[in-house]
Amino acid sequence: MESFFSAALGANHEYRSYFSDNVKLVLFAHAGHNADLPCRDAGVSTPYAPVAHTGDQLKQVLIDFDKAEMNMRGGKAATKAPVPPKAHLK
Repeated sequence: MESFFSAALGANHEYRSYFSDNVKLVLFAHAGHNADLPCRDAGVSTPYAPVAHTGDQLKQVLIDFDKAEMNMRGGKAATKAPVPPKAHLK
């Protein structure tokens, strides 16, 4: 997934899915800090630019990122279910 959309800022914006952006998003969202996150208006091809987000907006962007990831994976969880122990190992 190269990008995803979120309306956390009130209108739909497109966010990059670069690894470095995702790490920053997760760290700031979980910390609840305000931060600048690169995005652009939905439907335009202008460069992504840092835009100020509140902690709550970052949390919403993270939720929207997770939803986009789940949709891309066909609704399957990103993590695997635990493997049951083998009977002969008991």
